[in-house]
Amino acid sequence: MESLVSASEGAMGSLLVKLSSLLSNQYKLVTRVKDEVVLLKAELESMHAFLKTMSAVEDPDAQNKCWIKEVRELSYDIEDSVDEFMLRADHERNTSFKLSGLRGLMERTMSLLTSIRTRHRIAMEIQNLKSRVVQASDRRARYKVDHSSVSKPGSTTGVDPRLPALYADVAGLVGIDGPRDEIVDLLIEKDAGNHLKVVSVVGFGGLGKTTLAGEVYRKLEGRFQCQAFVSMSQKPDMKKILMDILSQVSQQERVGNEAWNEQQLIDALRKFLKDKSAAESADLFFKRTFGSAGRCPHHLQEVCNEILKKCGGMPLAIVTIASLLADKVSNREEWMRVRNSICSTNGKHSDFEEMQKILLLSYNDLPYHLKTCLLYLSVFPEDYVIKRDRLVRRWIAEGFINTDGEHDLQEIGQCYFADLINRGMIQPVGIQHDGQADACRIHDMILDLIISKSAEENFVTLVGDKNHKSAWQDKVRRLSIDSRSCRHTMFPPITVASHVRSLTIFGSADSVLPPSTFRFLRVLDLESRDQLENKYLKHIGRLFQLKYLRLSIRRITALPEQLGDLQHLETLDLRGTMVKKLPTSIVRLQWLACLFADGLELPEGVGNMKALQELSFIEINQYTSASSLQELGSLSRLKILGLNCCFSIYTDHLIMSLSNLGMCSLRSLKVQIDSCCYLDPLFSSWFPPPHLLQEFQMTTNYYFPKVPKWIASLDHLIYLDINVNPVQESVFQILGNLPALAFLWISSKEATTRGRGRLTIGSDEFQCLKEFNLTCWNSREGLVFEAGAMPKLEKLSIPYNAFDASPVHGEFDFGIQHLSSLKHLHVEIVCYDAMVGVVEALERAIRNAAGQLPAVSTLQVRRWGSEDMVNDEKQQVEETDASSNN
Repeated sequence: MESLVSASEGAMGSLLVKLSSLLSNQYKLVTRVKDEVVLLKAELESMHAFLKTMSAVEDPDAQNKCWIKEVRELSYDIEDSVDEFMLRADHERNTSFKLSGLRGLMERTMSLLTSIRTRHRIAMEIQNLKSRVVQASDRRARYKVDHSSVSKPGSTTGVDPRLPALYADVAGLVGIDGPRDEIVDLLIEKDAGNHLKVVSVVGFGGLGKTTLAGEVYRKLEGRFQCQAFVSMSQKPDMKKILMDILSQVSQQERVGNEAWNEQQLIDALRKFLKDKSAAESADLFFKRTFGSAGRCPHHLQEVCNEILKKCGGMPLAIVTIASLLADKVSNREEWMRVRNSICSTNGKHSDFEEMQKILLLSYNDLPYHLKTCLLYLSVFPEDYVIKRDRLVRRWIAEGFINTDGEHDLQEIGQCYFADLINRGMIQPVGIQHDGQADACRIHDMILDLIISKSAEENFVTLVGDKNHKSAWQDKVRRLSIDSRSCRHTMFPPITVASHVRSLTIFGSADSVLPPSTFRFLRVLDLESRDQLENKYLKHIGRLFQLKYLRLSIRRITALPEQLGDLQHLETLDLRGTMVKKLPTSIVRLQWLACLFADGLELPEGVGNMKALQELSFIEINQYTSASSLQELGSLSRLKILGLNCCFSIYTDHLIMSLSNLGMCSLRSLKVQIDSCCYLDPLFSSWFPPPHLLQEFQMTTNYYFPKVPKWIASLDHLIYLDINVNPVQESVFQILGNLPALAFLWISSKEATTRGRGRLTIGSDEFQCLKEFNLTCWNSREGLVFEAGAMPKLEKLSIPYNAFDASPVHGEFDFGIQHLSSLKHLHVEIVCYDAMVGVVEALERAIRNAAGQLPAVSTLQVRRWGSEDMVNDEKQQVEETDASSNN
């Protein structure tokens, strides 16, 4: 039921806002038409209120379902008509006729006649639409909602602080450290779906595969509740293998089971593992809801056990239900309602059906706005990694997000995204230093659920998905085509697809009608590797409603001049294309907020694009004009800027523009600098400093000789990627005092103390830092951490040069054991010309230090230049010979 209501919300929310705008004086509606719009708006507001009420009804009657479907289609049709009228009215209002004489009179006359005809037509259309709404309301009046069946929808919670801990190992592997450690990393990596892991080691006989497997097994001993190591021959004795596995996992001798057959052994093994799983199920459930089993309130203990029993040991069901209950920890009535809503397992339903019921329960508990946002994810294929910012911008373009007056739409959308993760409905991918996910995946079973509901309620129509085939509705509203595995797909008839609001294509677009066919498009997202050419976008300027345009097609090298006609365009994403120069009409896009590409020339007149908030990457080259660089500084709303500087002409203009942006809204600056480009004046003395800057990232061969003063003054800086050479203790003293710094990456050619002892990070430095990376092949004595330094550090990647390393009192001690919050440690040992014994002692000291930290879950120690290590005996002989010669 809730999907039906959510699908209606897909148009109703934004429609009511547009009707209010239509009533404003700027559209100059005649009194009769304005009265009709007022009545229409009042009827729709009543419908909207009813829909919100119905979102809490778990099992409405058939009449209510039919009425809600009618409301959904009505809201789409009304919004299409209103948008069309508003566009025409805006066009007429913005058109000025400066010609005089007979020609000017003719144009003004034609404009007046067009205006009259337009308003007459919209009057008739609104009257017809109002009649449809009234008829629907009259039919609805004959049926009433049973308010006794209405329950309060779940309240929205903040981002669960336990989320990063639960998903700390979701991100992919970072590097390898020999075959053993690589396999260990693969096996111990945890994913949100708790899938089984199988790692194969292949090769011909004698390579040491069994030895390697044995080393991996010994390395992992103690990490799991039960484990077994069994060797199989080419003609395996299955009974013996099963007996070996059972005895090892149960840690018992094989007494009394020699007479068992294979089936009896399998049954015993299944029973043992099932019991183990029920212990683990409880741990997973209690950790998600209370933090640990010991914190479960006494009055909820019994209902907890009953819920766990109904989950049947399915990890996804446990996580989903636990997420649902996480904000209801003290309300026993809510817990009882959840328990009662889960169908008892009585053997009549399959596990899949039980799982769907559990997922549906959690889906029903979502607040009104999140249901729509979740349903929208059905446009993406199975196992697709969905970038957060891309998804949020699409939500905005569809009208799913409304501002609260304090935060912008992007920030609100990011909160929606985090809330869906917090509730276990989507799986986080790429946890960042701030604990937030950069992207997400959808579990197969949740995807099945939302695809089913989206198709049922005509929210999203899928084409080309072998597992989910959608039947054509009278009007397709959102169309997603996946032709990656099948180039010839059945496209819906134009009569059905003419009202498409969102078109997403993955793979070949050969058989798809040109985008200009769909005049109601708000979102166009094309991702293809085929030979799609520029002419496919020939008439894209006809898409007057378009708000979001993403092209990821390598063959596209240019965009038509008609691009400037897309007056409502808010996002233009050209990453993945070969477009380097935009049409001159781009500067007419007054609502464009986000412009992304892999390297664009800065357009003339960029200062007219006052709505720009994100702009990257812009290439500063020999074709860049001084005027465009000056205009860049007038974009007062610009928050994110990416620059690729390949030419140093007009440096003064660029410096001035960046200074202006720094005084306005600039939050993030990413700079790629060609080695021949000289911008030292900018980076050495930026004044006044960009005090709101939160992120500074540089990719270049240029190195600061010391940390610029303006960086040291940035109290809001969270993310810093900087090149400094040499790295001295003063670098850490300056950066260590930045109050908000959470991520730091320093690249250098040399780290040195200039004869003043070892390079040390003090106990009071980097109090907020969570991730630290140092890239420096010549690290001399190595980095030392004092007790109390970097108290919140979770990820550390540093190099140590074994040739220059010298032990203190016969031992290596770098203070790594003082990093109490450390979870992931990656060390590069530079072995060139170092003695084997020193390298081994250095690695042993690092591993011992990491072993003293209970939170460390990932340890990677990699050697570089190990083939150039010096044999200890050879070194001793050479030293003896040298001493004798002296």
